[in-house]
Amino acid sequence: MKPNYQYPIFEDWNREELTQVCKLYQLVEDAYELPHGANRVGLLDAYADFQKIVPAKGEQRTIERQFESNSGYNIFKVFKLARDSTTKNVKING
Repeated sequence: MKPNYQYPIFEDWNREELTQVCKLYQLVEDAYELPHGANRVGLLDAYADFQKIVPAKGEQRTIERQFESNSGYNIFKVFKLARDSTTKNVKING
């Protein structure tokens, strides 16, 4: 993890949308940082909310790249692991 990074956010997001997107960011961080990882279902739900808030694929990818550039964590990699897994939690090693 890179220290003291900022989440990519958009000024036109309302408080609820901002909260939902930040929840996704936090779950992605958990998947990398916590010994037990992040809750798989919570992560899938948060990613679905993210897709509703940012419906354009191009914008989603831009935000994901910004987050990865800022944090070193890959949102799509975590989502793909969660989608393809059947475990309760998902953990990214390394």
